[in-house]
Amino acid sequence: MQHIDWNNLGLKGGSKQKSFEDICMFLCCRKLKISKINSYQNQPGIETEPFEVNGKKYGFQAKFFETL
Repeated sequence: MQHIDWNNLGLKGGSKQKSFEDICMFLCCRKLKISKINSYQNQPGIETEPFEVNGKKYGFQAKFFETL
């Protein structure tokens, strides 16, 4: 399994939150075996509008916190 160094989030010009959301979207696509999500992104309260894969609807929410 690939080790993720959370301190490296956002090092390539983006914010840590955006980098984390991108990782979550990548993992969602990988789990569903799709190359991308065809839906409006960054909706209030969710990362994408609900989207459909093989007749099932999906959605996800991701939040990155630096401190609790």
